Amino acid sequence: MATTWCFSPALVVTRNRGVCREAYVSTQQEAPVGQARLPRAHVHPRRASGSQGSAPEGSQAAVGLIGRLHSRDEFARLRREGTRLRSGVLWCTMVVDPSLDGPRVAFAIGRQSGIAVERNRARRRCREALRSTTLPPGLYVFGLTRPAHEVSFARLRTSVADLQARISL
Repeated sequence: MATTWCFSPALVVTRNRGVCREAYVSTQQEAPVGQARLPRAHVHPRRASGSQGSAPEGSQAAVGLIGRLHSRDEFARLRREGTRLRSGVLWCTMVVDPSLDGPRVAFAIGRQSGIAVERNRARRRCREALRSTTLPPGLYVFGLTRPAHEVSFARLRTSVADLQARISL
């Protein structure tokens, strides 16, 4: 018994019966509607009206008062003049310098802290914990004393608060 297909495997027709269970679908298109499907009052107010283009690459500019530490001279100065502090799961090498316009921060979270996803998550958590503090102007490098997946955000915040109290003394 041979079978033939009618548009989809669900609509199998056998030659013996000669029955095809197809639905008639018109190929005529409907006339275009003159207005939008939703009245203007129901349109989402924050929806973009035009094309937005592609998203910008890279990280956004610092919104808060904490800047980035990135020049070679600043890292060399930290190595020469830096003071190292440790509190809980966090360590910090710092140089307090009132001549700077604000704190400049870098993070040293190495491969021993875990895979890249865990290190990036720990870096974001450190950055968020530092936003709630007020550091004096200077250069700072923060790092973790244990693997990143073992550090909870609550422990990180208490470590940052302890370091802030020791820095301001």
